[in-house]
Amino acid sequence: MDLPSTGTHAEPPTLLRRALGLREALDEAWSWAIAPLEQADEVAARLVELARRRDLPYAGLRMLTQAALGDEVRAAAVDRWLESDPEVLALLAVVRHVGRDLEGVQARARAASRRAMAIALEAPALARQAAAAVWAQGPQPGRDATLQALEALPRELKAHADRVRAEASLAPQRADAARRRIVEGLRARARAAGLQRTDRLCPVG
Repeated sequence: MDLPSTGTHAEPPTLLRRALGLREALDEAWSWAIAPLEQADEVAARLVELARRRDLPYAGLRMLTQAALGDEVRAAAVDRWLESDPEVLALLAVVRHVGRDLEGVQARARAASRRAMAIALEAPALARQAAAAVWAQGPQPGRDATLQALEALPRELKAHADRVRAEASLAPQRADAARRRIVEGLRARARAAGLQRTDRLCPVG
């Protein structure tokens, strides 16, 4: 993820690529930090899809999911075949992996925030060097637009880094919410299935 150190004798195209590549480097750092949050939503959808596709018991799958996340669950009867089903076990292994990654989101966010600030601090000097190199090449198509982009780059990256730092402070809450979403879909489906069964009951005269 780290950028190479700035060299004073770098070729102009290299300086320009590095300067304009700072945006992508900052985006990559933050995307890496929040990847577990996105993975949590993906695995939540996969759990509901698996239960629906194979008509699995939502309540039992939810309890197994909570256990895979390391949550304490009340002892309840779960069909033994569900606990040994290969497809269920494979997805629960993904749940455990995502759960561990969610525990590290705060550390990831701090690292991404530090990286973002380092990029923002590097941007002014690198943008000036790149602009000087572009100017030294003389008139060429798109030169003015490139120089304008380089001039605006430090301000843009500073604002972006400030947003990353602000969002990083919310990482623990976002990780907790992502953990809850993994089981919320199954909980809602289990509740809906229970209501449907109740609706099908006929009153006894």
